[in-house]
Amino acid sequence: MRIKAFITSVLLAVSATIATPAELLPPPLFKWNLATGAPAEGYCIYTYESGTTTNQTTYTDGTQTTANANPVVLNSRGEAAIYFDKSLSYKIIVHAPSGGSCPGSPTSPELTVDNYGGGSTSETEKDANLVTNGSFETDDNGDGDPDSWTETAYTGGTVSLVTNAQAHGATSYKFVSTGNGGGYFVSDSFIPISPARVLIISTMLKSSVAGVRNLVEVLWYDSSQDALTGGDVQTDVYDEAVANPTSWTKKSAEITPPSTAYYAKLKLYGAHSSDATSGTTWYDDVRITTKEWTDYTPPIPINLDNVALNAFRIAINGSISVQGMVDGVVDEYEDETGVDTAASTNEGYDSGGDYYTNMGSAANTWTQSLTSDAASGNANYSYRQINAATDISTDGDQVRVTITAKTSAQFDFDNASIVERSGSTANGTTTPTEFLFSGESGGSASAGGTLVSDWLSFSIDETKDYLTIIDYASTNGDPKVEVGSGSLYYKASTNSYNQQTVSGFTGPGTNTFAVSKLEVRSTVDMTLISNSTEAVAEPTKGRVVAFVEPMESITLNTDLKCYMSLDNGANYNEITLADTGEYASGKDIYSGTLSSFAQSGDQTMKYKCTTHNSKEVRIHGIGFFWE
Repeated sequence: MRIKAFITSVLLAVSATIATPAELLPPPLFKWNLATGAPAEGYCIYTYESGTTTNQTTYTDGTQTTANANPVVLNSRGEAAIYFDKSLSYKIIVHAPSGGSCPGSPTSPELTVDNYGGGSTSETEKDANLVTNGSFETDDNGDGDPDSWTETAYTGGTVSLVTNAQAHGATSYKFVSTGNGGGYFVSDSFIPISPARVLIISTMLKSSVAGVRNLVEVLWYDSSQDALTGGDVQTDVYDEAVANPTSWTKKSAEITPPSTAYYAKLKLYGAHSSDATSGTTWYDDVRITTKEWTDYTPPIPINLDNVALNAFRIAINGSISVQGMVDGVVDEYEDETGVDTAASTNEGYDSGGDYYTNMGSAANTWTQSLTSDAASGNANYSYRQINAATDISTDGDQVRVTITAKTSAQFDFDNASIVERSGSTANGTTTPTEFLFSGESGGSASAGGTLVSDWLSFSIDETKDYLTIIDYASTNGDPKVEVGSGSLYYKASTNSYNQQTVSGFTGPGTNTFAVSKLEVRSTVDMTLISNSTEAVAEPTKGRVVAFVEPMESITLNTDLKCYMSLDNGANYNEITLADTGEYASGKDIYSGTLSSFAQSGDQTMKYKCTTHNSKEVRIHGIGFFWE
């Protein structure tokens, strides 16, 4: 959602400079995608007069001949032609359909952009305002407080919405201090921004006396909408305690967000409590705009990171292998077609998770034949299979389990886990770690078949005993067994997959139930190299965007390195990687720019990424670009 909103705000700003009878948002079509990357078919685009709920017309063409319906409904591609009257200012709302149609009025907008369009001779002023209800015109519940703002009055101070002193529209926000301060108000919504794009933050302001302290702050948040810490908590836009204007005056500043900021909020103080001066302050027309493209060119990193992320998500949703584009490639590892497997080393491909990992080949470390079908009556049992050190042959950093069903019936189980055994007991030394099966708890092995778990980051030491724990389901609870071989504990009508210490278990008995194999693999250092792609022309610079799930703490450019080549891998140029945010929980975007290639005279492009120091990582995709 962060990327979608950012791109939309950028395109809104770009369209403001088009010198046509009407303006297109954005050229050539308005387009909206869901967070999944799918087109927002049927979504509703409402247009109003700025700061109001009064409908305002848009058009299907630049000559303003044919009016659009209001709302405009996006087609199957999530698109519509929307031309704006260049002389007017609009409020634009993006809203999901309800019951297959657009509601009469928007109640839960996905995006609101106010004060977009004309009404100013300044091109900068035509940028879309990213602040919702920045002129305090909307109060849908009629409580006297403007929507999308939360206000707090200091002791003895007052905060109110007034209609008798305004700089824009019909209302302004008033703070009164009798000596202990007036109060403050904070914008409710998280405003999507880009760390690379300069923000213009402005407000109309006046005070009854110049000596009250007025303060405007922008608060910063990361990609998960958590507040930044340290020196990046907020940036002061305006702080004056001596010379505040006593008539309406615009106060503005250009602010560069911190490198880790992806969202912002505004906090405005009227007569700050740190100043004992009595007086009144009014605010109106609060804006955050992005600097015009004509004035500001964002660097390659952010543009390409956004392109790569969008292409990566589209590839996942569409099960696309390698996406070639002009001067770039994005590969989400749907398969191995984009990787030079002959040149790569120790690259472990996981077809279930669509990633490469620096894990070596799988090796059996504990096995059991399981030659018989279990008798019925095991449903809802919990079995703790002993994997004795005397039977474990190989150490490993990851482990997976194979579960085998009886010949004649499916075997269902609720959970499975593993733990180091505590002494000669049925207890673990710690809380057991759960196995997952295609990312889910439990599973079903078909009659006469097996089910193999996902790889689990869990260290196996061949000198220690372990317990593999299976909680059987209430139905089809009969697996394959080996009678008279192995050793286990069991208990009816219980679950114990997540219990370190248990009681009431019978055993150890001399059988093996369900668990036919434990496999391990260990961390190795990997070299992952792409297949080559011919550039249109010899490039002068490049960029790599890597989508990585670090399974343990890593140091970029030490434990993980990436390179680009323009001569088909004969020479590689290292790229300095930086952490540029998360694309999913626990999964990061690492990217970096190569300002110039050390080689010339070729245009056969490749990337290479390497791991070091036996640090486990999973690379879920790579985008590499050149110009």
